[in-house]
Amino acid sequence: MKNLSIKILASLLAFLPLSSLFAQTDTLATENSGSKVSAVRRVTSARRDLKKEQPKEEGLSVRAQEFNKRLRNDSGNTPWKRIIYRELSLDSAANTALYYPPRPTQEEQNLFSTIFKLLAKGAIKAYDYVDGYEIFDAQHELKLGDFLDRFGILYTENSNAQEAERYTIAPADIPSDLVKSYFIKEEYYFDPIRGIIDTRVLALCPILFETGDLEETLRLPLFWVTYESIRPYLSTLPVMLSDVNNAMQSTMDNYFRMRLYKGEIYKTRNRLGRALVQYCPTPDSLQKERMRIEQELASFEKALWQQKESVTEETSSETTDTTEGKKESKEGETARARRQQQKEGKVSKKKTKAPKQPKTKKSTSSSTKRSARNRF
Repeated sequence: MKNLSIKILASLLAFLPLSSLFAQTDTLATENSGSKVSAVRRVTSARRDLKKEQPKEEGLSVRAQEFNKRLRNDSGNTPWKRIIYRELSLDSAANTALYYPPRPTQEEQNLFSTIFKLLAKGAIKAYDYVDGYEIFDAQHELKLGDFLDRFGILYTENSNAQEAERYTIAPADIPSDLVKSYFIKEEYYFDPIRGIIDTRVLALCPILFETGDLEETLRLPLFWVTYESIRPYLSTLPVMLSDVNNAMQSTMDNYFRMRLYKGEIYKTRNRLGRALVQYCPTPDSLQKERMRIEQELASFEKALWQQKESVTEETSSETTDTTEGKKESKEGETARARRQQQKEGKVSKKKTKAPKQPKTKKSTSSSTKRSARNRF
């Protein structure tokens, strides 16, 4: 009987297709396990679809994009802001973190080496420097091949590769040691949420220093790059902040956020679009104009909060009143003490009399010593 039942089952299985058999087993498994498996599969598929629909920036993961959004300072709803252009000289001690090391190593690289490598990979976009004005649009976008040919940077070209991998530049050919200053565009704005004056960097422009035919120094602005595009990469770039304490390190992004750099103002955004040199012909007038703008920026926050001054005046008046009252009370106490001492002194003088001295009797006997008058 057992052999007969096995033969019957084998014949039935031979007539059934394998796909229907596996489908039945899948339905039985899902029915036995409940709706949990199907729910999990739906969630994972939905996540995959969302990841496919999300636009990805080149070189940045989704986590890096979210972190960059959190670090971004939005000044869209600010009631006051002012655009300032500065020149950062890398010879200054405060700006040496942007220059060293002059040549990139396996462990460290300076700011220009980082920007140049990102530009060569196609991770960021650069824009032409046109007469000091920065225009961040597709028309003024800088092409890497034109930039390399314009400034004589050696490279090897692979025409069959993609645009991001088309040009190969050796680390020794990167002119990181010739970039000795930067143009920086920063924004001073009032944050209505925190109630403070804050600053943020908007764009950077490296300046290349070369020696001309007549042994003169040529300053060549290379390109503009937006700070928001390089912020995720600068947040992982280590920077040494002290020559005395080498353990005092931070990131390049924190260096810019804390405004540890120092630079001179060369232009502000105005309706005429003029730089300071255009209406300050002499060095003295230029320096006075820079000091005036710096003083305006420093005194704006003080002029904004007038309540602080009134509170300080009230507190100072209260402190002066209290000190004057204390002085008067001390003077009154000292006057009372003096009067009391004087009264006590009079009473003691009346009560205590000096003892009488005994009277001396006149001597009747002649003294043995006689004067010279009585001798004659």
